[in-house]
Amino acid sequence: MKSLQVNNLTLSSSAPKIAVSIVAKDLKSLTQQLQQISVVKPDLVEWRIDSLTQMPDQDTVQTWLKKIHEQITPMPLIATFRTPGDGGNMRASEDQYFKLLRILSVNPLINILDVELHHDQKRVSSIVKRAHQHGIKIIMSNHDFKKVPANLAILDRMHRMQKLYADIAKVAVMPQSKTDVMRFMQTSLKADQCLDIPIVTMAMGDLGKLTRIAGSLTGSVITFGSMNTHIGSAPGQISVPTLRKVLKLFSK
Repeated sequence: MKSLQVNNLTLSSSAPKIAVSIVAKDLKSLTQQLQQISVVKPDLVEWRIDSLTQMPDQDTVQTWLKKIHEQITPMPLIATFRTPGDGGNMRASEDQYFKLLRILSVNPLINILDVELHHDQKRVSSIVKRAHQHGIKIIMSNHDFKKVPANLAILDRMHRMQKLYADIAKVAVMPQSKTDVMRFMQTSLKADQCLDIPIVTMAMGDLGKLTRIAGSLTGSVITFGSMNTHIGSAPGQISVPTLRKVLKLFSK
């Protein structure tokens, strides 16, 4: 069974960990969401930087990271800028995207950096190397908000992530039928069996909710939950308290 140590947290499919996403647009809403995080107590926190109203400069990044770090320690922090092609909220050129990742990849307040697979592979490799040199893990991601790709296409993407030296391979899809959900879960299990690195997988929307609690079966080491019914980062997320109760049943 594969596992990954991030600070004091062990990521393993035997006991999938719960992450919540900060989707604040300003410092006021950040404070409110951090207060909610202190109540629900997830295992990890993701900062969705694309939720801001404009691309942040280095000083803004540092201001937000310090505020987040002060409130969530010792929970590990995932830093993510999701581009529109992968379901993000803010448009950014390739140069803007990689400029931000270069800033994030050397920041000691970040534990895991999200890097999207579909970008230029040389630039992706450069960010991965830079992050690793600074002790930051890489979760490489790919999202399809329209469908569940063919099984071989999903597996190929995850193998590419491993070849690019990702520490975690993440794929999220949008099922259109129950058959899609079951097929994706089988493909996730196959990926877990074939890859040498941990995986994170989920099918989005109401149809995909089963995948968010089935990590111990499909190999997924992280499940993303919502702080409440109003705050989440993707369709189909389950509230943290409910997730925790269900995951405990699977772990018994």
